[in-house]
Amino acid sequence: MKLPRLRWPLGGAGARSFSHMGSEIPYTLTRSARKSIGLKIDQRGLTVAAPRWASLGSIEGVLEAKAQWIERKLRQWQESGQHRSLGLPDWIREGCLPYLGRAHLLRLEDSGTSQSGHTQTHSARATIRLINPHGAAPAIALHLEGAATDPATVGGHLKRWLDRQARTHLGARIAHYAAQMQLVPARWQLSSARTRWGSCSAKGVVRLSARLIHYPPEVIDYVVVHELAHLRELNHSARFWAVVEAALPDYRERRALLRHHPLGQFTFPEDTDHADPAHHAQGG
Repeated sequence: MKLPRLRWPLGGAGARSFSHMGSEIPYTLTRSARKSIGLKIDQRGLTVAAPRWASLGSIEGVLEAKAQWIERKLRQWQESGQHRSLGLPDWIREGCLPYLGRAHLLRLEDSGTSQSGHTQTHSARATIRLINPHGAAPAIALHLEGAATDPATVGGHLKRWLDRQARTHLGARIAHYAAQMQLVPARWQLSSARTRWGSCSAKGVVRLSARLIHYPPEVIDYVVVHELAHLRELNHSARFWAVVEAALPDYRERRALLRHHPLGQFTFPEDTDHADPAHHAQGG
């Protein structure tokens, strides 16, 4: 006997909404042969992936339990949406900027008019705030004189700030590991390389990509140690890796982190083609 085909309990896939504290929160429901209910929030809003057997009541029970998280994440995406239309450079995605391994939300604020005595004056200044949604660290505020908020000005200001942070952070890590390993480069340079993270020349010049400032500190340290080790072994022999391991016993785990590019909840789409630093040209 052929069983009748059952319909989805109280509704199937598609656009829906649920009520929370007097507000209607829209979402898109998808159905599949999964075992649990999953929530995803991105530029399209809230998507709920549910098993085929899950009732609408059980789905909305999960939504109600996670309502505060959902509202917070939707608010963050709404704020970041103001920046997606600015056409900012390719190292900014969806209103976020990765800095030292964390995706910081970008918020652009115009100071607008201010009251001084009986007169209103317009303050010619805008502020870019980098907010880490994963921790309690204070926001980083970058001020733009002249309230210039066009994409080229905002992107250029952020790029110069990132380069300064990279020069400071990488310089400090080179000094730290050069003393520990007793391997001092002739000099080091910040590079704009996009296909290699670092290099070491036969003359002892170490170059490190400014883009490393986007990555976690433990990944940055791996690249620094890798290039300093080339001052002793300008190759990738067993002796070379022994030098690396003496400074960083967990270098394999750090190298794996770099290969998989885990930037908190943020990744570069174009970074998938980047070469691993272990395969840069010798003496490049």
